[in-house]
Parts: sequence; structure tokens; C-alpha cells
Amino acid sequence: MRLGSWLLGVAWFGALGGWSETAAADAAADALFRAGREAAVRGDYATAKDKFQESNRLEPAPGTDLNLAICEENLGHPLQAWELYERVQRAVPSSDPRAEIARRGASGLDAVLSRLTLVPSADLPADARVLGQGREYGFASLGIPLRFEPGVYHFRVEAQNRLPRSAVIELLPGTSVRLVIEPGALLAAKATRSPAAAEGAHSIQPWVVTTFGAAGALTAVSLVAGYGTLREKKEMDRQCDAQGCSEAGLEAARRGDALERVATVTFLGALAVAGVGVGLLVHEARTTSSHQGIAPSVAVGIGQASAAWRF
Repeated sequence: MRLGSWLLGVAWFGALGGWSETAAADAAADALFRAGREAAVRGDYATAKDKFQESNRLEPAPGTDLNLAICEENLGHPLQAWELYERVQRAVPSSDPRAEIARRGASGLDAVLSRLTLVPSADLPADARVLGQGREYGFASLGIPLRFEPGVYHFRVEAQNRLPRSAVIELLPGTSVRLVIEPGALLAAKATRSPAAAEGAHSIQPWVVTTFGAAGALTAVSLVAGYGTLREKKEMDRQCDAQGCSEAGLEAARRGDALERVATVTFLGALAVAGVGVGLLVHEARTTSSHQGIAPSVAVGIGQASAAWRF
């Protein structure tokens, strides 16, 4: 049961108002406190919270903090209410009635809140930043249970020369969770090159021109020889019949055979040279990509409460 359900009556707020240390010190703060008390009695906790906050800004006081805690609890903000109850307990003597009210309020909310311990891994760099919910969790906050309202939370680890690493975790009411904070994978080192080397990497290598130029020349010779073979075959067909071949026909046949051999040899030579060129290109591409490096992907871990999770 919420503390506000039995505390926020007219009599209680009247008593708490009597504890306001701001009345004598600041008339404006006292007027705001009274306006907040009246709004709380009506059940308008949003208005009451605004009045109490402004009163606290002008003249901070444990009594105002206690009333703010009650408003936050009734507005559904258990973590803010718990923090305010704790602040009141630290501000007043244990014999003060407000200390007991704050203790009971904090104890009731403690059963609702979740606890999350961010555990740094052994290889977490000193410059790592743990980010989440719009804030940064410094190294001093790692390794100790932190209170959170139940819900889904996103965390991200960033460090120099490393890929970022992220995690999403759901915290259930009244549970304790340990989340191991690990850095992302190392980024591949970039090789430094002189301007001349960088320019050479983007220019056409001489062996490319030589290799594929030779393959092109051999292909051209093969095509010419093949065309000549066809011409000589036609000449042989014209000079020969079923009775035999004339001298011109026999000569055409000999020339055709020679050209056919040239066409075949040069075509095979062109294929071989082109294959060498392609192999050199593949080797060059692999060498370049190995120097550049490829960054691995990062998996996002999803954790459930009452267990230890890594990300």
C-alpha cells in the first residue's frame, strides 16, 4: 500500500506543514508550501509537486522534501520518491517523527524498485564510457547495486579504437540483476602510407597494361589467322572437286592448315596470358583488403531479471 494513501490526509499535511522550516526564513517559500499542501489535500499531486519544488528552490527544507516524496509516489515515480525519503532520513535526527515517516516510505518502495549492478569486465579500458538513459555511468558507479524503476533499459559502451557495444535489459519489480560491461571489438589498425604510395595504389599498374595488352594482341592475331583460314578453305573448295584438286587448290589447303595452327596457338596463348592477369588482379585485391581490415558486427544482448548477463 502506498504511503500516500494513509499519510495524505488533512491532519497529516497540517502536521507536516507545522514542520516547515521555511516560514520564518522566507515568506514566499512558506506561501508556496501552503499552496502545495492545499493541492495535495485535494489530490492534485501534480500541482502540489510544482509548488513544493519551487518552495524548496527558494528555501530547502526536509519537510518540503517529505511532501515532495509523497507527491512523487502518488504520481507513479517510485525512484524519485525513494531518493527523497532517503534524503529526509539523512537530514533529520532519528528521533524526529519525519524520520520514521521517511523510513517507512523508503522501505515500502524498496520492494518495488529493481537493483542493477554494472560489473566492469577485466579488459574494460580506462577510457571506456558507459552510457544509458541520457546519462553517463562513471567508474565509481560500477560494481555497486543501483536502484532503477522496473522497465526496459538501453546501455552502450564506447572506447577509443573499439567498436561501440550495446545491450537492452528488462528489469522486473523487486529483482536484482548483474550486467557485465565489456568493450566492443578492436578496430583494425590503419596502415600509414606515403602520398606517393597512396597515389600508386589508385593508379593503373604497369603489369596490368602489359599483361592484358599481350592477351589482346594474341587475340587479334588469332582472329586474323582464323579469318584467313576461312578464306583459304573457300578457295580450296573452289579449286577442288570430286576428281581432285588443282595446284592452286592444294596450295590453298596448305596455307589454310598453317593459318589454322596459328589461330589455335595464339588463341590458347591469349587465354593463358589473360588468366595470369586475372590471377594477379585477384592477388592485388586480396592484399589491399587485408591491409584495410573488416570490422566484425556487434550483437545486442537482451537480459531478463534475477540473473547475470554479459554484453
